[in-house]
Amino acid sequence: MKLIYKSPPMGHQVAALRRAWPLKEFAFFHEMGTGKTYETINLAAARYQAGQINGLVIICDTPIKNVWYTGDGTWEDASGKLQGSEIEKWCPVDYSCWVWESGDRLDHWFREKRNELKILVVGVESLSIENGKTIQAIEYFQRFHKIMAVVDESSSIKNWKAKRSKNVVKVGGWAEYRLILTGTPVTQGLEDLFGQFLFLNQKIIGCKNFFVFRNKYCVMGGFQGKKVLGYQFQDHLMDKIRPYVDYVTKEECMDLPEQIYPEPLRVQPTTEQKRVMQQMKMEFAMEDEGKEITVSTVLERTLRYQQVIGGTFPFEEESGGYDTKPISGANPKLDALGAYIRQLRPDAKVIIWARFVPEIRYIVEALREEFGELSAVTFYGADSQEQRKDNNRRFQEDPQCRFIVSNQTVGGKGQTWTAATYNIYYSNTFSYQDRYQSESRSHRKGQDHHVTYQDIEMAIPQDVMILKAVRRKRDLALEVEEALT
Repeated sequence: MKLIYKSPPMGHQVAALRRAWPLKEFAFFHEMGTGKTYETINLAAARYQAGQINGLVIICDTPIKNVWYTGDGTWEDASGKLQGSEIEKWCPVDYSCWVWESGDRLDHWFREKRNELKILVVGVESLSIENGKTIQAIEYFQRFHKIMAVVDESSSIKNWKAKRSKNVVKVGGWAEYRLILTGTPVTQGLEDLFGQFLFLNQKIIGCKNFFVFRNKYCVMGGFQGKKVLGYQFQDHLMDKIRPYVDYVTKEECMDLPEQIYPEPLRVQPTTEQKRVMQQMKMEFAMEDEGKEITVSTVLERTLRYQQVIGGTFPFEEESGGYDTKPISGANPKLDALGAYIRQLRPDAKVIIWARFVPEIRYIVEALREEFGELSAVTFYGADSQEQRKDNNRRFQEDPQCRFIVSNQTVGGKGQTWTAATYNIYYSNTFSYQDRYQSESRSHRKGQDHHVTYQDIEMAIPQDVMILKAVRRKRDLALEVEEALT
């Protein structure tokens, strides 16, 4: 593999590229911030130069499509660091890139007769429709190209039954080369590996049937023998996948500053919040009469409590759906957030994570009122792709922009926010993976200072339970399941 890099690789990246080069399928199981996208782009470029491929399909979460490519080019920030999307920064060969949106037509793009690597970036969510427009577009693209297929954050296909996982596996079958990237290959158990390696090559794990895989490596029990009680023959499974995996942690390959986790800031609910939660508790008790309590029931109700904790009142609409409205009176979490920020350095940059849209709006409004209209930007579903790019750039480069307020499902993956030295968690999702991913937005290559992660916790069981789960590196569903069984 001979390649002229735009920027020289680090030692662990050279080793990873050398291991991946001779194989048709490979996995970069590298922690966030260690340079997986750099490795992917340069591996694809080397394969293009060698005549092995002339097309690259990148499948990623929709919110991070613009992390791969924006079309804005590159530029140097105030400190002289190169900025821009990953392909624009690192691709060392001639290329053209198309970020796919449903309804696009590809033929006029990829049929242009130029010697260049054609790169197609698609959102994994758009592959959830059987024989949908996205899978049709990729199928059409691969008819005219020898492709390498990449799944970024491959834990998104760990559910082997999902339509999108089956479509992604189909794309893998069309590809000359396959690559998966993730820092969290296993979040629940060994079962998570099945779908990811089914995409790479079923021969690696030795079976294409999930139940055969599960029965071999999982110890089953519980009701009707459907609960995973433990694992067996793990060494055998690791021996099978080891030749196809490069595993890297930040501690092994990068001299990054310390991550600091203070005790949570604990707040008490207001009288009005207590009243609302007591009302909800009574309604739930009436619903439960004579019924079995399930994990999904507990999680749904915890979500409702969490909305109250954050300052909103959830109510059922006539149509059967849920909506929210602000709870009257004080908002203890919002007050605690303001108090904490006031004691930081005036130039400190902060990422604020909140689960719900109303929370994001309350927080931004409060920040702008106290610190100025230019002090805070958002990064969530209501922002257009252009707004997200602009807000991302402002937070990283503009000293007046001190705060970026985001939810973990949109901003928690792919973004680089190394300007921040503080992360404040106003609220968490139930997923440990969401938490783990979000923590790496600021603790990655380019970070020169230690990073502090401050949780705000309301002293009621539901909020305590959520934070306990993510700090134990577990999803809340597992905590609840163990409590019920």
